[in-house]
Amino acid sequence: MTHHCRHNLENIKNLLLKIENEHYVKPIEILSGATIGQHTRHILEFYLCLLDGLPVQKVNYENRKRNPELENNINFATTSIEHIILHLPDSLKDVDMDCEKNFSASGSVITAIPSSLYRELTFCLDHSIHHQALIKIGLKDLGLKYLVTDQFGVDPATIRYKNKCAQ
Repeated sequence: MTHHCRHNLENIKNLLLKIENEHYVKPIEILSGATIGQHTRHILEFYLCLLDGLPVQKVNYENRKRNPELENNINFATTSIEHIILHLPDSLKDVDMDCEKNFSASGSVITAIPSSLYRELTFCLDHSIHHQALIKIGLKDLGLKYLVTDQFGVDPATIRYKNKCAQ
């Protein structure tokens, strides 16, 4: 599982190494004014939150740090990607953990949902792919779609399905 997460993060890092910081922080109207940097920050903070929760076997993505440097500084974001890749556990053994969430817009009750490391890594990977699709839309709007492959931001199941249909 970690192999797939690392590969996905490497794809994001490769994009960041090709993009100018001015494009990274530029608000994009089609993304409701969000930036590529904001989507990148959002992806990385979910992974960082999971890594922070591993020692106590508990993750709450709502408690992520929301570090503005991740969305404003490509070098900091690429360094953070390298940190995440380095610290993703290599263990073949899954670990039980709880995922905590407040499902109410106005309340303060936190629900703990039994989960596992593999399930949370799956969530982080799926979440990343979703935001990569939005990043690709932003790149297209900026005239920079050529910086990523057509498979960037596309779920592997969709890629397999399209390949099967093409045969």
